[in-house]
Amino acid sequence: MSFVAFPLVYSISTTLMASQKGEPEDDRVSTILPNVLLSSNMSISNSKSNEIPCEMAESICNILELECTDQRDQIISDILKKGRRILRQYQRELAPDTYSREINPETTNAGIIQETDLLKLIKEYIYKRWETACEKQPKIWEFIQKVKSDNVEHFEMILTRAAEYGSEYTVSSSMLSIVLQLLFTEIDDSCLINEPKVFVDLWNSVTSGGISTCNHFNEYIAEDDLKEQMDDTSSVLHLTLGLYYREEVPDLLKQCKIPDSKNTLYNMAIESITQYGWISGIKAIERKIAPVKYEPLVKRVEEMVTSRLIDYVPSPTLTLHPIQSILSCPNITKPRKFLIYKK
Repeated sequence: MSFVAFPLVYSISTTLMASQKGEPEDDRVSTILPNVLLSSNMSISNSKSNEIPCEMAESICNILELECTDQRDQIISDILKKGRRILRQYQRELAPDTYSREINPETTNAGIIQETDLLKLIKEYIYKRWETACEKQPKIWEFIQKVKSDNVEHFEMILTRAAEYGSEYTVSSSMLSIVLQLLFTEIDDSCLINEPKVFVDLWNSVTSGGISTCNHFNEYIAEDDLKEQMDDTSSVLHLTLGLYYREEVPDLLKQCKIPDSKNTLYNMAIESITQYGWISGIKAIERKIAPVKYEPLVKRVEEMVTSRLIDYVPSPTLTLHPIQSILSCPNITKPRKFLIYKK
């Protein structure tokens, strides 16, 4: 499929603004951290990657037979932002056969669920958004490509999870969330069935306590891989988490009227917070700031960290089903199990 520019594009952010007030409770996870989703460097939701080519919109429209549906544009934008499972909110807008095909896909004689054309389309769109978000970060894109090549099944699982559920299980659709999912290979869909909060806990840890807290999740990643990611300051996890904090730390310091002294203070804070998290990491600049400003800063950091901790359990109406992807894994013969919504 070509993703060249078309005269007409659909913008997810524009389309969703009108309906944000009516967003269901279980879909608010992706908006809890707006600074992550709307950040300029590594967000998946920047304006360029947020445009839906007409060809993509028309294909979805044809698959779901939405030509004469009043909510056509809303359905299309919701699917591409929140995943295919959002269709259960639009059941009355779809023909019963169309709805059943997507929510309860058919299985082969071997009991394997085949991907529908819609799921393939969503996956292509998400993959393109990842690529666009990494245009200025070739090392992160190189890492994604390496996982895709070396661990095909895991990569396919992450991509399918994003296409099926959006960020329901993974807090955010940011690049940091994607890198964490790709690195912590044992937080697979089987794990999420038994421990639905495990990725939320991982996210809370690294975005408040820094890379040093990854040790708490060492059972979900190979020992050598974890050591490399934690010890090597040029690792993809250091890079991605550093970019996450690079967008947050300067904003907070500016709000507290703390200038970038000698053009080094902000970088010093970012590097320390990336490693040790907000509360411990901010101490690196304590002696560089007057107490009258540092003390309110610490209080602000403590309040911010507490307010951002996410306590969220995804919908329990999920089961694990074998699904055979023919899009990205043509050589795989062993059925893989993915999270599939079954009503």
